[in-house]
Formats: sequence, C-alpha cells, structure tokens
Amino acid sequence: MCRWLFVLLLQLPFVARAQVNEFSFSYEAYLFGEQRGFADSVLNPGNAIFKVPDTTGVLDQRAELKWAINDAKIIFRPRIVSYKNDEKSDTDVNLTDAFYEQYITDRIFSTVGLQVYQWGPAEIMNPSNPFFHFNTNQRSLVYKEKGKALLRLNWNAKSDDSFVFIVEPVSNNETHWIAEEKFKPQFAAKFDTSWSGTRNFLGLAMGIPDNADFFIGEYFQYEFTEGFSIYADAKHSVNAFFYAPETQAGFLRMLPSPQDGVVSTLAVGGLRYEDTFDARLEYVYNSAGYDQKTFDNALIASSKLTPFLVENLTRFQLSGLELISQNYIYFSIRKTDPFDIKDLSLFFRSLTSLMDNSGVEQFEFDKSVLDWMNVFGQYSAYRGEQDSEFKLIDDWKASFGIKAIY
Repeated sequence: MCRWLFVLLLQLPFVARAQVNEFSFSYEAYLFGEQRGFADSVLNPGNAIFKVPDTTGVLDQRAELKWAINDAKIIFRPRIVSYKNDEKSDTDVNLTDAFYEQYITDRIFSTVGLQVYQWGPAEIMNPSNPFFHFNTNQRSLVYKEKGKALLRLNWNAKSDDSFVFIVEPVSNNETHWIAEEKFKPQFAAKFDTSWSGTRNFLGLAMGIPDNADFFIGEYFQYEFTEGFSIYADAKHSVNAFFYAPETQAGFLRMLPSPQDGVVSTLAVGGLRYEDTFDARLEYVYNSAGYDQKTFDNALIASSKLTPFLVENLTRFQLSGLELISQNYIYFSIRKTDPFDIKDLSLFFRSLTSLMDNSGVEQFEFDKSVLDWMNVFGQYSAYRGEQDSEFKLIDDWKASFGIKAIY
C-alpha cells in the first residue's frame, strides 16, 4: 500500500500547479450484529475445527475523500473495521481504494492505484474479469471489495467502441486466493462495443491471469424485447492452476492440476427481467470443477488423519476454483418500494449446486428511516444433506443493523 501512496504523492506537484475545482468528503458507518449456526460436517465436527463464532458485533466505518482537479481526480477510501465475537476482538485499519485518474485527451484517460474495476452483464460472477474472484459474501449489503493495485488505460475510440488495457504489477497485500501461491503480475486487454439507442453490447477480453498461462473471454447482452434481456460471460483458460484430490503413495492428497495444455471454461448465461421488479435466472458452468466422486475424495483427503491433513484442508478451502463443482443455478429478485412502502428495498437470492442439490437462500431488506440513517437485515439459510457442498461450515446466518451516512 505504501508504494501506491508514494506514486500518488508524485502527482502532487502537478496538482499544486492546477486550480482545484472541487473537494468532497463522505462517510458511512455500519453497526450490526451477526448470529450464525454452524453445520456439523466431516470438515468441522461439532464446530471443533473452524470454531465458527455464534455471535459477532461489527462496526464498519468507511470514508471517501475526493479531489477533482481540472481533468484529473484523486480518491482515497480508508476503512476501519472493529469486531468482537466469542473468541476475540480486533480492529483492522485499511485502505480499500487509493487512485489517481487523469484525462490525457477527450477520449483517453489513465488510472493508477488501488481500485475496483468490474465489467460484464452477469450478477453471480463475471468470469472474463480475471482480477476479481467469486466470494459467497459479495452480494451482502455490507460487503466491500478491496481494490487491486492496477495500472489502467481507457481509450474510447468511438462513441460506441472502447479499449481498456490493465496491468496488476504488485500485490495489494491481501491473502492470495489460491493456497500456497504467491502473487504473480497479471495483464488483460478488452474491447467492447454497444449499439446506439439500445442496451445491447458485446465484449472480448484476453490476457495473462495469475492462475493460468493465458485466457480469452467474451461477454454480451441483448435486449430482445423491452424489459427482457439475455446475456453471457465466459472465460477459457489454458493450464489453469487448481488443486484436486489424487492418490499418491497410498494417500489421498490435494495436488496441483496437471499442466498439459488443457483448456478450462468458466461461463455464466442468464435471462433478466427489469420493470416493476428486477429478476435474474443464471446458469453457471465450470468445466474444471469437481464431480461427485472427486468432491467426496476431496472431503476424505481434508478430514482423514494423515501426514497431509493440514495441507489438504488448506488446499481444499483455497482450491483455485471459483466454485467447487461444475453446474449451478442462480436466481435473484429485487423489489423497491414494495406494498407502497417508500424507501424500502427487498432482495432474494438463491444459489443451487446441481451436483448434490445443496444450496443457499438469502433474504435481505434495506429501509431508509431518516435522511442520514438506514436499517437493514439479512438471513441466509443453507440447505442440503450433511457433508454436501453448501453444508460444510454454516447452517444459517442472520444479521441486523443500522447504516449512518454523512
């Protein structure tokens, strides 16, 4: 993080010579409590391994400082998260975003620093973006993605065509998403085009991700009648790295995938309706994911007492797969101002693994009660047989709190 602050400080001489047009500051705080019920599974019998806390209290404070300087802007987003649960209490001070953006011409601008840059039409995930990965908590009202240390150049070649070039040269100091792997620089370039007067677009992406030799991605959205659209987002990776169970010297071990030129595909296809409510139905295909036998062997490797137990469990938890099995169905619906209740939003989401029909349902609400305060709540219910994909850690989860805005 310090090296990126240094890069931003190098821009200050240019800022000093410019006329500062605008400075803004905003602040929001989430104060909430969370209650969880653990799932009794072979990975966590009696909650003895993961020690899932029953109750947690959280104060999550976020601020944004923004300077707009002629054709440039500088943004800092510090964050302080304090929590207390059955086991411990702690406070984490972090910087989720810190970047400098400069227009070079009317059609070209660059962005340097910690930033979140997303693209694609799907909701559950957008595979063609290699920089950010699926997280089961990412649709929560309190989730905040940590920025990546990116160098980005955007070129709006025409009104409907754009090119983006992105490099991640250094780590943002977060734990790597694959067990035992260290940070590797990655690069991506993408092109997208849209049709004037419509909501239709098409995009292509390619590059070198941190978990494969090369990838090609594509995404599109097509509105075939007012309010209804179809879309897809896919990535095809050469020699993608992940862990899977294999027998070695009489032991089941979670070992790296063979690097023999295999092309793996991760894809999302969906149907969306937008009118008085917003509803999506998506299908996820993950060719590198486990089938039932492989999943069962992974559970055995990660729970049976062997010299490799700790290694296997760590590699299973951070396997390098965005989703652990091969086929999923995702459904979501959002409704604002239901039953004529002003400033109320309701959310429902459901994710199901077609491998074993386990899944999770999530209900959320968010209601403005004052100009500066919202109340919100969430309940997640995990379903399936014991030791199924979604019944390994949590059985249910509930939270309730307030959000203050300044």
